[in-house]
Amino acid sequence: MKFVDVTRESGIAEKLAIDAGKDAASTLGPGACFLDFDDDGKLDLFVTDNGAQGGMTLYHNLGGGKFEDATKKAGLDPTLHGIGCTVGDYDNDGLTDLVVTTRTNVILLHNEKDGKFKDASQAAESAGRTKSDIC
Repeated sequence: MKFVDVTRESGIAEKLAIDAGKDAASTLGPGACFLDFDDDGKLDLFVTDNGAQGGMTLYHNLGGGKFEDATKKAGLDPTLHGIGCTVGDYDNDGLTDLVVTTRTNVILLHNEKDGKFKDASQAAESAGRTKSDIC
């Protein structure tokens, strides 16, 4: 079996940060999660850093091995630099939510069912959920 690099042809891009490698987070490299954020049956890709705009990037799976950058359309900040991520349905509404760790905090991104995510970190803490409950 032979593996062939098809990253560029797939629509997945990377833009390394100028200061990459100056801290532990940069040295470790960014995390990535596979999720079906739009519930279309195809796994999408979320990278926490070094994505198309230099920060986090959500790639929508178009099928046929093709992806498109859906970061801004999904309400995410492409300049935010994350370290790790995990996915799950924290509120049991049937859609996949996203948790992103950064150098300074943990961000809970609620799937709004319309292709967008909303930062629900403060709302979850106000409801008595701690960051350890969410993660």
